[in-house]
Formats: sequence, C-alpha cells, structure tokens
Amino acid sequence: MAQEISDLMFEWADKAMRRSMRKMFEYNQAHGYSFTVVNSLRVISKEKEVTNNDLSRRLGVSMPAASQLVDRLVEMGLVEREDNPADRRSKYLTLTAQGRQTLDDMDKATHSWIPTLVSMLSEEEIKIIKPSLRLIVSKINQL
Repeated sequence: MAQEISDLMFEWADKAMRRSMRKMFEYNQAHGYSFTVVNSLRVISKEKEVTNNDLSRRLGVSMPAASQLVDRLVEMGLVEREDNPADRRSKYLTLTAQGRQTLDDMDKATHSWIPTLVSMLSEEEIKIIKPSLRLIVSKINQL
C-alpha cells in the first residue's frame, strides 16, 4: 500500500512539475528572461538584505558574474540597489515594483494549467479530492 501511494505521488509530482516548468519556460522565453535572471529574482525576493556577495554564493557564480548580472537586473528595472548602513561599500538588492510584478506574473503563468485541470473535474470528484489535497498540503508544510 505504501509503495503504491509513493508511486502515485511520484507520478503526480513529476507530471505537475513538468507542466508547471513548461509553462514557466514559455513565460520566460516570451519575456526574454533567462533561468539565472529568474533564480536571482527569487533569491532577492525571499531573503532580506541580499548583497552581490550573497547572490554570488547562492547562485554558485563568481563575484564578477554576479555583479554583471545585478547590473543587468538594474538596467531591466527589476532590481534596485540600496545603501547598506553597516558597510558603505556594500549594497542591498531589492526588487522593484516591476520585479515583484514579474515574479507574480511568472507564478500565475506557471500555474495557469491548474484551472483547466479543475474544470475537467466533476463536483463529485472535487468533493473526493479536496480533503485529500488539504491533507497533502498540510503534510508538505510540515516537511
């Protein structure tokens, strides 16, 4: 029984992730965003007081590469630099309103297939699935 559930969960996770990744790739391609740009925006959005050095470490790129990337993100209007009061040589990176909107739009595009899936379900199927999904989400939040 446990193996059967594991197999189903692997299959579900694989299919959902592939569909979401394809939608995200399509969005990024349509808007000219590279994987590195997207990862950078995610890092900057999730952490407080991110510097070029932090970004370099998190992305696994050299400091010069991170600096060039940040320059490009600033030029694109997605990121801004703010003074670090503790160290004038260092700048904090924050998302601009456009950067936040870009991530929001990307998330919506990434999950745009879900309403189509839901529309394929009957009311009875939704009643059956809903409690299970709530339980799964609850357990995922405990990981």
